[in-house]
Amino acid sequence: MSTFQNAYETAGTETKSYIGKVLGMKVNCAVFEDFPFILSARDEKSGVSKVVKILRVSDGASSLAIRELDYRHEADSAKFVHESIVPMICSEINIDWELARRANCRVGIYKVLAMPWYTSTLHRQPSNCLKWIAKQGKRILDALQYLHTYPDGGYVHMDVKAINVFVDNNGLCYLDDFGSCKPIDEPITTSSITLCWEDARSQPAHPKYDYFMFL
Repeated sequence: MSTFQNAYETAGTETKSYIGKVLGMKVNCAVFEDFPFILSARDEKSGVSKVVKILRVSDGASSLAIRELDYRHEADSAKFVHESIVPMICSEINIDWELARRANCRVGIYKVLAMPWYTSTLHRQPSNCLKWIAKQGKRILDALQYLHTYPDGGYVHMDVKAINVFVDNNGLCYLDDFGSCKPIDEPITTSSITLCWEDARSQPAHPKYDYFMFL
């Protein structure tokens, strides 16, 4: 109920109102306490709940050039259109000092990804129905193969894990979080280390890493 209330409250700051005007949404508070740059929202026309992610230059890589490249790759992920990938729209908005403080980012122009609100993530779902696991696993596998064979040379997700798979009200799974995504053969800067057999950072991005994490 608190999530429902958050999604429907009126935006509280001028910046949030401006974001709402650009995106056609009412933008509210952070969805997760640990991720203040991910905001709840509501589409003004349809009334459907949404999520708005402010794309920041990550602090995880060693150089500013690498961090900016990671930022551009995540913004470009809106071009991935597949039935098993979270549909995203990329827009550009202006962040003032108040929202910058709340979202843990700097003042300025930022790209944002707007996407649907999902019921849950896969890591919170019961996993004792083998038929459901097989069917939804096939959906995520199809999404990965779509990325690997994308027309401009292919991409590797590099962060395949249950918390990055969203589940809707019908029990369908969708792959999301492309913050570590890299074109095939480009050096890896971030990845889900705990689910991979090696620390792949600085290695050429290859589909084998996605398949290992998927399994």
